[in-house]
Amino acid sequence: MSEELKDISETLKNIEKKMEDKSMGYAWKHILDFEKMQEESRKKREEERNEEILKIQRAQSESMKNQESFNRIVAFTGAILALIGIYDFIIKNLSFEEYPINLLTIKLIFLFLLVICIGPLIKVITFFWKREVFKK
Repeated sequence: MSEELKDISETLKNIEKKMEDKSMGYAWKHILDFEKMQEESRKKREEERNEEILKIQRAQSESMKNQESFNRIVAFTGAILALIGIYDFIIKNLSFEEYPINLLTIKLIFLFLLVICIGPLIKVITFFWKREVFKK
């Protein structure tokens, strides 16, 4: 029985040594897991930054669209003011008393040009109202 106890004791010692060896390996494994966790954390932060960059780019894109819309409004408003100025200049400086048909022709041409310039302005304004006022 004492020999059996010695064998059991030796077996237990061998098991303890193996456990100590494994625990040392566990420490290395834990360090590697920590590095892996840091890498995953870095990837997560990178993905979040990329999402923020995309949000900023979308906002800039929307801002550029709004600026283009504003530029169109200014251009068509300028065209309308120029047409009114040209019409006023022609009517005041040229005498159409003897040529009423020419006066009517000029009025119709300028009225047509004015409608052409007001059309896109109406389109831009209605689009703005649909998007900003009636959005849900």
